[in-house]
Parts: sequence; C-alpha cells; structure tokens
Amino acid sequence: SECTKLVSVTISASVTSIGKYAFCHCPALTSVTILATKTSIGQSAFSFSENIKDIYIHCEVPVKCEPEFAADVTMNAILHVPAGKLNEYNKIDPWRQFNNIVEMDSSGVEGIATAQDGKLRISVNHGVVRVEGIDNSICVTVYNMQGCVAFQGSSDSITNLEPGLYILKAGKQTVKFTI
Repeated sequence: SECTKLVSVTISASVTSIGKYAFCHCPALTSVTILATKTSIGQSAFSFSENIKDIYIHCEVPVKCEPEFAADVTMNAILHVPAGKLNEYNKIDPWRQFNNIVEMDSSGVEGIATAQDGKLRISVNHGVVRVEGIDNSICVTVYNMQGCVAFQGSSDSITNLEPGLYILKAGKQTVKFTI
C-alpha cells in the first residue's frame, strides 16, 4: 500500500490471498492482472487507487469480496473476465458495479491467429503436430503457455508435446494451436 510509483501489478497463479489494504493509496496504479484462479481479495485492497484503467481477472468463478474500488474505477475502467463468464460477473459484487466488463481469451493469446487463419496450417492427429504451408528450411519454434520453448527445428512433424495450448512461430507467421 501507499506505493506512489507502482504502475501495474500481476498477481501470480500461486497466490491464494490478497490482503487487506494491499494496494490502497497507489495513485500511479493503472493495470491489475490476477492470474490466480482461486484467490480471496481482502477488504479495501484497492481503495484510493483511483487511476486503475484495466483489471484482468482470470478467476472462472467470481470472487465475492470488498476491495473497495473507487467510483471512477468502476465507472471508467475495463474489467476483463474469462470468456463465457460475463453473466456470472454481472451478478456478484463488486464486479457487477463495473460499467465496462468484457470477456477475454484467458490464454492471453487472443491477438494471435488460429491455425486456420493464414498460409501456415497446423493439424494434430494422435499427438503428432503437422506443419504445412511453409518452406521446410524455415525454423519452427513452439512455445508453451509458460513462454518456454517446447520445440525448435525445421521439421514439419512435431511429436512429444503434452496436451495444452501452444504458440508456433515459423518465419514471420505465428499461430496458436491446442493438443
């Protein structure tokens, strides 16, 4: 609390509780991201932090809490909630107080094309990823959702990836895909 230079905060997925008054009186705070999917938010956790413009909350089940967002925040900030959860957030305080609630792709990769959108084509069959639409000499890099390289090489066939969401980069093209 009372951190005058704090501009943004990201609460990691391992955090289970945000304490009382944790981010109160933080006048420069403009962005809050809560990656934790099951967390409690303490009373007045964001009181008097009146310049928050964006809140990204990844909780599938809205947390009932009393963080005491300023009226300017609930009126003007954008509350980003997981896709398909807008109605749930509109039913519970303090989230229903927000004028601007939008659904987001909770993977955080909504700006990346899906595999069917460009020349680059990805197909997955029995865990084997096939890459088509590129020259075989182009290096392919596959990133997992932690940002770690899961594969790198010039192969058009990739195996041994765990089920999950991935980002594939080949030359100037980038696509997301799931296994």
